[in-house]
Amino acid sequence: MAGRTQSDTENRPLAFTRATAILLGGAGRKRRPDPLVFQGILFVLHTGIAWEHLPQELGFGSGMTCWRRLAEWTEADGWPRLHEVLLAKLRNANAWTSPELPSTAPTSAR
Repeated sequence: MAGRTQSDTENRPLAFTRATAILLGGAGRKRRPDPLVFQGILFVLHTGIAWEHLPQELGFGSGMTCWRRLAEWTEADGWPRLHEVLLAKLRNANAWTSPELPSTAPTSAR
């Protein structure tokens, strides 16, 4: 390896990846923004429609995109974190107080 340093050799894969991305016009399709995909996920879960029937006209991305992102966020354990963030925002806005349990539980009439 005359004239080459170790760092040149280590950077080869990165340089190849960059060159390939330039030649191919990027590394795939542009990723759909998370807030839009989240809205698409909520739409599917609220309406009960099948993922493949999510209307493209709504701008949420395809049903497959929403389904994949749901799986990605579930795998990354993102839902408990989202829950905590939403609760913190509601508490800061004084829009949420923890529900208190009644002192006596209702009994069923027999």
